[in-house]
Amino acid sequence: MRVFPFIASILVAATALEAPPPLQLSHQLTLSVDIANGNDTIALPGGTRFKISILGGILKDTNGTQIGTIASGIGGEFGFLRDDGSFLLDPHLEIKLDADGKWINYYGTGKGAATSAGPRGYVRPELETDSEAYKYLNLLFLVAQVKANADVSHLDIEVFGGDPAEI
Repeated sequence: MRVFPFIASILVAATALEAPPPLQLSHQLTLSVDIANGNDTIALPGGTRFKISILGGILKDTNGTQIGTIASGIGGEFGFLRDDGSFLLDPHLEIKLDADGKWINYYGTGKGAATSAGPRGYVRPELETDSEAYKYLNLLFLVAQVKANADVSHLDIEVFGGDPAEI
């Protein structure tokens, strides 16, 4: 039987593989975003397409210090609310940095679910800026946790990230 030695060699090789290190993401930014209630929607098969207008907000660093202002009326939270209560997210925000007046373009995709406390979700954002002080954000792998309040007039977004070069 030549099958047994072959299977044994596969098992030995598999146990020799090292487990990957745990994902190391640290808190990077906090966004506090006021949004319009009474948003644009259209009913489609399987759910509702929506656009939530941005009224403004602030960007904070890891110490809770305001470092930027979220522009009103530019961008928005786009998405699709499925009939089962889950939704797809497609956020677009423009953020003006306080220190140098440069802009951060925040965009991404994500998924979420409606809860009794308000919508909750995760977004995989990209940040783009030409600010010398914050250009490191362009390189980070980011994941954001999004929480809306019950009446969906405010979003709290916590952004976590890691530098792929440090893996």
